[in-house]
Amino acid sequence: MKTTITLLAGSCMTSLLFLPLAAQCQEPEWWAHIAGQHSDLSTSMCKDDEGNIYVTGRISEGGSIAGSPVSVSGAYDIYLAKFDATGILQWLSTAGGDIAWEPNGNESGSHVLFDSATQSIILCGEYKSDSDPAVFGPGVELTDQGSFLASYNTAGVCQWARSLAGGYGKTHGTDGSGNVYWYGIVLPPSFGATFHGPPNIVVPQGPCLAKYSSDGQLLWAKNIGHHIDGRITVHEDRIYFAGSTYSTGSVLLGEAIPHNATTGVAVFATLDTSSATNVLWRCVFHSPVH
Repeated sequence: MKTTITLLAGSCMTSLLFLPLAAQCQEPEWWAHIAGQHSDLSTSMCKDDEGNIYVTGRISEGGSIAGSPVSVSGAYDIYLAKFDATGILQWLSTAGGDIAWEPNGNESGSHVLFDSATQSIILCGEYKSDSDPAVFGPGVELTDQGSFLASYNTAGVCQWARSLAGGYGKTHGTDGSGNVYWYGIVLPPSFGATFHGPPNIVVPQGPCLAKYSSDGQLLWAKNIGHHIDGRITVHEDRIYFAGSTYSTGSVLLGEAIPHNATTGVAVFATLDTSSATNVLWRCVFHSPVH
């Protein structure tokens, strides 16, 4: 099935007062089509200091972005596209590999952000490869399959890429010095996963967090709990974690989290960025069991 995605930029305002059934909306300032032969996705976007917009997701064979044809290895590839503030496509970059025994294997960018300190675009997602490595840029390749974390300059050239083997990398953030924090989870039946650097660090099952320098060196990686999952964002010297428990015996950095036996509880906490050894504060939300 072919899916066409339309990227819109503009504004839409509705009043809180009683209005006619038709909402009063402005026309989009600009739009762009992202389309291929299969199920294409736009999953995340961000804006740099000059108002340029970066979009990521997955693009299928025979696809195009804003009218520009895209070369795809296999059925799908990761894409990263840059638009200026007026909606003109500046460049597009693809990455990924191909697996002969899984021709429809999905590869996709899942989360993108712009780091002002290094003027870099940091991207994470999923990749797959077979006998040939997954290519992200000149001299930047990853083998096997798993989650990836990659840094691009504003011209669309990949500077470095790292992988998480055996786990699922979900989201990331950067601090004021350009260090990158990558959050993921290692689920059963796996007993552990490896954050690749240099150096390589193995973490056990559960939620995990890694810190990379701005040039891709792995500074540390660790398990941060049990039976809990979520997402992170980073601001200055704090890592903000928002998630929930999914079983009894939930723990975040050594602190037990009370669990609602029916649905689990929501958790919001902040961690230190130096080594993520302390929960600076936390808040737990739950309702009575009925």
